[in-house]
Amino acid sequence: MSELPLPPPVVKTSRLEFQLLEESHLNDFHAIWSNPSVAKWSTRGTSHSLGESRARMDGLFFDPEKPKRLNYGVLIRASNSDTTTNCAMIGVIGVTSRFSLDTVEIGYIFNQSFWGQGYASEALVAYIEAYWGYSKGINFIIAKVDPFNMGSIRVLEKCGFRVVERFVGDIILPGLGRRDTTLMKLDRP
Repeated sequence: MSELPLPPPVVKTSRLEFQLLEESHLNDFHAIWSNPSVAKWSTRGTSHSLGESRARMDGLFFDPEKPKRLNYGVLIRASNSDTTTNCAMIGVIGVTSRFSLDTVEIGYIFNQSFWGQGYASEALVAYIEAYWGYSKGINFIIAKVDPFNMGSIRVLEKCGFRVVERFVGDIILPGLGRRDTTLMKLDRP
């Protein structure tokens, strides 16, 4: 089995910069996950303390023992600059689990103040491009989304994902109870 290369430590788009998650992102991570409106669609629900957010974030750090898992903090780049000095993290994006031998699951979450500005779509396109370049042997990326989470469904569709299956009452969301799931899939180009 060939070893995976080290992940790119920074990924950039015209407006965004990704940084591998690290301890310095904790306060911004907590600001995102402690907002009930933001965490509403997550099976994890709202984070109620900085300690709870730290425990969640610890599970997302890059680990060479689990190289298919690759998570970044998403920051806005300073205009006309190659760096993001003193910029708050506005979101988190990454592959958090393996669905099958050749398929991984992607997830993302953004601070509510940055919804509706195209950041999630821009981040997802850039992340997928970087992930395909990084990961060998993965041919599909899936996303699971609540059928009523129309914002996320639009983001996924813009990025080429298609609906492949629907599950009835298969998950429980802490604030919403038992919910259906739409499984969306993207093939490697």
